[in-house]
Amino acid sequence: MHVKDRPLLEGRSDAEGLIPVFCRFPIWPFVSLSILAGIAAVLFPPSDMGLMLWCISAFGLNTAVCLKILRSWREGIAVLGLCINYTLQSVSLAAMCVAGMLGYLDFFGNYAMMTERAPAVFLALTVASWAAIAVFLLFNLFKGGSDTTHDTEAIRIDEDPQLRAVLILAAAFSVLFWVGSSLNFGVLRSVLQVFQRAFLLVPLIAGIHYRASRLATATWCAVLLINLAVGIGTGSRSPAFAPLAFFAIGVVLGAAKKVRWRIILVVFAMAIPLGYIFGIMEVVRGEVGYIRASDISLESIANVREAIREKRPGQIDEYDALPAWVRTCWRLVTWPTYVVASAAAPPYRGFDDIWTQIVSSANIVTFTRQTDENSEEELFNVRARDYGFLVNEGTNVEFGLVAESWDRGGPVAAFGYCLLTVAILAGLEMAIRRLLAHRPAFAAVAISVLGAASFWTLNIYNLPLSLRILMVNLAFCAFLLGLVAVFVPPGNSRKRPGG
Repeated sequence: MHVKDRPLLEGRSDAEGLIPVFCRFPIWPFVSLSILAGIAAVLFPPSDMGLMLWCISAFGLNTAVCLKILRSWREGIAVLGLCINYTLQSVSLAAMCVAGMLGYLDFFGNYAMMTERAPAVFLALTVASWAAIAVFLLFNLFKGGSDTTHDTEAIRIDEDPQLRAVLILAAAFSVLFWVGSSLNFGVLRSVLQVFQRAFLLVPLIAGIHYRASRLATATWCAVLLINLAVGIGTGSRSPAFAPLAFFAIGVVLGAAKKVRWRIILVVFAMAIPLGYIFGIMEVVRGEVGYIRASDISLESIANVREAIREKRPGQIDEYDALPAWVRTCWRLVTWPTYVVASAAAPPYRGFDDIWTQIVSSANIVTFTRQTDENSEEELFNVRARDYGFLVNEGTNVEFGLVAESWDRGGPVAAFGYCLLTVAILAGLEMAIRRLLAHRPAFAAVAISVLGAASFWTLNIYNLPLSLRILMVNLAFCAFLLGLVAVFVPPGNSRKRPGG
């Protein structure tokens, strides 16, 4: 019997979530927006407005591709993370253009260069979407067209008895990140920190299916509060806020229509104090530096409070003086990607050292103990120095997929790298779906590991290093799923009525 294939992240059928709404949303308005904004951008001289129009055009194209993937590409959920990242970056960079019009970015010389080469910025924003379109067409060509019906397992993900165990165990493992951050460099430290990074998007699944298990939802709420509290004390923003943000988004996506707006209002109400907390954490990291979780004490809390109190106007630099909304959008933009697209010109860096990079990226220093200048300090982004960015062991400069490939060979190399990346992600997702066809909860968590790599890792690290991180994360995911498989029996296979 054939039934309509359901996305692995879809919520219960008794209360329609937002994902089916997005699947039905028309694509043509975004395509039209992209075309019209692109035409207007061509007519504008190089300026803040011209760059903003190119960003709006990129937003329209990227959004249209995201909707098409969600609607038509069964094996493209992991690829969706890559496209969503650049959709968000398009919006954030457009907002930065407004800040530029208001004179807030006069101190940032690279921004002026970006306005002069706005079409290159547009290509950098959309190259992943163009690659996704190309791979999608190739997949359909070899499959003989897009098939909207599949032989599928009887139980839905929210009916899978292993879902609760997977979510609870992933929550417990993610807390171990703080234990790992308290340790010195070593195997145990790396292992414990991998869990939180590998399961970055599991809170999204937990949020979408928050009604499937009260125990799992309560566990994740407790873990999110622990992350927030320890993150504030240590000045670690990503581990504190990223899981919380994904969980909130998941709850909104999976909420029933009758309570959805109330949940959205609660989320927006919580965003105000959390935004203030985010700003406090920035002060903590800037004035006190990183603090290990094991070093949190009454004395360290007093030092943090004193640092916040003693921060005077004379100590504020140009970035600190920016309005809160400008700093928020600034943090959401991966600046090296667009600076490289604006500044890089033939002859490009080339590929002479590609094999050295692959070997260095494959080396897991924790286990091999074979370090060099870059791997020891984890400075795989040193190339960003040539574009004016400060790179040392105390900074976190993203030099990811598009930036590194564009630096090597311009837009052609960037498109080639993105093609390879999209094909690898789609191929891995296809393999996971087939291997775990009768275990939807396992498949969802494994695919979320791919999604975390496409949304997060590839935005920070070069392709060889990102693939090595992805393989390690999948290995740890297999370990977690293996534990659940041993102690929690799978659900009974039964066919549901069609449709």
